[in-house]
Amino acid sequence: MLSNITIRDLAIIDEISVDFQPGFNVLSGETGAGKSIIINALGLVLGDRASADLVRSGADEARVEALFVTPPDGEVHEVLERLGLPREAELLLSRQVHVSGRSQCRLNGSPLTLSMLREVGAALVDLHGQHEHQSLLRTETHLSHLDAAGGEGHLKEVERFADLYEALREVREQRRALQQDDRARVQRVDLLEFQVREIEAANLVPGEEQSLLDERRRLGGIEKLGEAAALALSCLDAGDDGVGAVEALARAWKALEFVGSVDAALEPLVAGLEACSVQAQECLTTLRGYVDELEADPARLDAVEARLHQLSQLKRKYGETVETVIAHGAQAQQELDALTNSEARLQELEQELGRAEARVADAGLALSRKRRKLARSFEEAVSAQFRELAMERARFLVDLRHEPDDDG
Repeated sequence: MLSNITIRDLAIIDEISVDFQPGFNVLSGETGAGKSIIINALGLVLGDRASADLVRSGADEARVEALFVTPPDGEVHEVLERLGLPREAELLLSRQVHVSGRSQCRLNGSPLTLSMLREVGAALVDLHGQHEHQSLLRTETHLSHLDAAGGEGHLKEVERFADLYEALREVREQRRALQQDDRARVQRVDLLEFQVREIEAANLVPGEEQSLLDERRRLGGIEKLGEAAALALSCLDAGDDGVGAVEALARAWKALEFVGSVDAALEPLVAGLEACSVQAQECLTTLRGYVDELEADPARLDAVEARLHQLSQLKRKYGETVETVIAHGAQAQQELDALTNSEARLQELEQELGRAEARVADAGLALSRKRRKLARSFEEAVSAQFRELAMERARFLVDLRHEPDDDG
């Protein structure tokens, strides 16, 4: 129900707010008091044509707000759901008309197109009289009135037919998309094939980039590594010219090993020197092997640099890391498989379309027969109402016609 209407700067009205109560409400007043302006304001907020002439003289814009309280099962909720709008128990429709003629529509504060406002308004208000919102004058609602007269069982059949037709429409749309986008599909297939080949040819391995970076640092600094390793080796083993750290530790250990048994206070020191001597010897052996294997390898360094450059080029195209490049290749392959199978999918859709059309045709024929039968009883029921109103000569006829859809 309409709970409140607020009007600002419309025609001769500066500002007015009218509250309505459940049940029958009456607006009365002398000619020129503004009753028609309130009705026109309601029409404006429901989507009637706006004009700059409606703005009160001296004002920049006119504004009308109408607050509706809706039942949980109201028709308007179906309209809101179809339009993708939130379902609310209270709906605040507003319309602003600027002095330039431009207007803005809102529902609960959110912008709304004029066509959407009209659909919502048509589900909220039925103005009886010479008015566009009179529902009996909207031909698009005539069939729903006839179906409503058939009761719940008939409405379930109408809903089943609507579901079948929607399924048919979806199949047609899928087929149309495959047929119309053939050129784009071929171009996309060429692109995806190139991407898949390029990524597969690279033989990418997760984590290899970091390994290559570490190897490049080692190969690039091999001269410094050799110098440092040689210096450390000379400190550990002075060779025939002197005593290195390994030999010195061994001598110190041997020198105290004998007397350690004499003075127990030396035992921890002897044990420590022994451990140091053994560890120093192990370090010497490891370092010698490292120095023997350490040699410059320009060819390997070039290969590492080339591989890193290849990875960089692939990352620039397909992702920030090697792992994302691999993932892109997998996604491209998946999309490629789907596109290359489109011909088979098109054949499947053709078969599915035939079945869907047959189901719709059968259900539609059965529904049409029931509607024609229902139309006769509906005509008689309305005609009976005419007779009660002493309108014996009035005639009410239901004219059902078949109209082909866009696909025939």
